[in-house]
Amino acid sequence: MNRKAITLSINFLVIIILSLVIVSLSIYFFTTILTKAKSLASYTQEELDKKIESIQCEGLVCIPINYKKIHPGEFTIFGMKIFNDADSEATFNLNLPCSGVSAENMQSINCNKSISILTHKQVQIPARSEKRIAIGVEAKKNALPGMYIITINVSRNSKPYGVQQIRVEVES
Repeated sequence: MNRKAITLSINFLVIIILSLVIVSLSIYFFTTILTKAKSLASYTQEELDKKIESIQCEGLVCIPINYKKIHPGEFTIFGMKIFNDADSEATFNLNLPCSGVSAENMQSINCNKSISILTHKQVQIPARSEKRIAIGVEAKKNALPGMYIITINVSRNSKPYGVQQIRVEVES
């Protein structure tokens, strides 16, 4: 009788130890799988974003994201791609006129008093290649709330090459 009780307790301890090992291994595998799945999902999202951006940027001059909201005193950046389709290196000139409309009374706003535009005015691009350019827009601290439209006229050899617009909404 004493021997059967010891055998039963040893069997019980073995089952408890095995079940703890199985539970801990399953927790380890589930956490490993979940972390791999999250990293795979984020990688896939980045890939999708790049593919969507390349689909949106099919022209010679393009800005994939052309609308942003900012507050007075803030700064934002837009990305622009210019593709040189010529067989030689070319110089591209950028002209950036701006217009603005007040959010309150739909009156015209002087852009020079409300926002600053920072970018290269001239860009050299090798033959059959593209260049990405950053366009920085800063809403001055005293900027009036409203919609600001910046038209980007790109020219090559003084001839129009492409036109894009970016819109910046300044919120109070």
